[in-house]
Amino acid sequence: MNKSIFAGLVVLVLLAVAGCRSTAIGIATPASSTAVSTASTPADAPASTPADAPASTPAVTPASSTADAPASTPADAPASSTAVPAGTQAAVLASAYNMAFDNFTYGSSDGTLTHVTENATGDISGQMTVDPPLYGSGPFTGTVSGNAIKFTVESDTPNPVNAISATFSGTIGVKGSLSGTYVGYTSNGPQNGNWTASPATATVTGGEACVFSAPSGSFGLAGHVGWGFELTSGTWEFGANEGPYYWPLRKADVSKTWDKTGSFSVMLATFTEGGPYNGTKHYTTYKCETVPEPDAASAVTEVSNESHQYYAILVQDCLSQVYNVLNKYGATGLPNDILDPVPNTWYNDLSGFSAPVSL
Repeated sequence: MNKSIFAGLVVLVLLAVAGCRSTAIGIATPASSTAVSTASTPADAPASTPADAPASTPAVTPASSTADAPASTPADAPASSTAVPAGTQAAVLASAYNMAFDNFTYGSSDGTLTHVTENATGDISGQMTVDPPLYGSGPFTGTVSGNAIKFTVESDTPNPVNAISATFSGTIGVKGSLSGTYVGYTSNGPQNGNWTASPATATVTGGEACVFSAPSGSFGLAGHVGWGFELTSGTWEFGANEGPYYWPLRKADVSKTWDKTGSFSVMLATFTEGGPYNGTKHYTTYKCETVPEPDAASAVTEVSNESHQYYAILVQDCLSQVYNVLNKYGATGLPNDILDPVPNTWYNDLSGFSAPVSL
């Protein structure tokens, strides 16, 4: 009887060790070249315009509107200083911004950018709202490249001034602020202006913790898991312990850990592409739990503490890192990683998390 129990524990330990090892040979970087192309080109009618004529003056003749338009185009973004040179990795955007518009013809107004998402290739989308006396609220799509941002808003219709669309271009500042120029298009002609945006500081009442599953880890015998959690800014921190650098495990081998920050959509795209050490579709599903009172600071500290530590079975592997980081964050539905040491089984045993969502 004792021999059977011992044999069972040995099998569980071996599965747990293998479960944190990627089945990929060598190191595969994410396929960042697979950018998603859009159906329309910049030559098509742009999306929506926030700085269109006020409701009190909807009858603006094309001649007067055209005369008010400055000679410069919206592509001439103001020369604000930034910390990220153009052509480098896209800057990480916040999930929401407070905006200000200065229409050269009709004055100033405020607005917001909300539900901002950004994928790994720099494609962005979301919703823009514009407060009266200006108009042009609607959904937007665009791109971020280095410190440059461009997007097009398609105006919700009908609206008091027959706004059609607007194109925005600008730069991302060192503290995440945005600024630039825009051209708004109405049935009466174009209108030009400047715009600024700063990350919203709305109070966060809760957060989300997510677990990502790679069932093919350890050649499909035990699986592998990664983690992600929402920061107070609305962006996410995410990563994994991909096992020891050398396999079979050598004495005092360093863990192959990684972590990144970005929007929720960037996180999903990164895991879909396998992270920095695996191929596409290594990770296949994820589950998330709402945490009413998250402790993001403690989770960030735990990530730092575990970065590239020596790999150790059950105490410094893929599963222990997921458990330790999300436990510090405040997630409550995590099975004990010592009593439930096989990643695939542990993932299935998560309590209070959502149903698996495919990547």
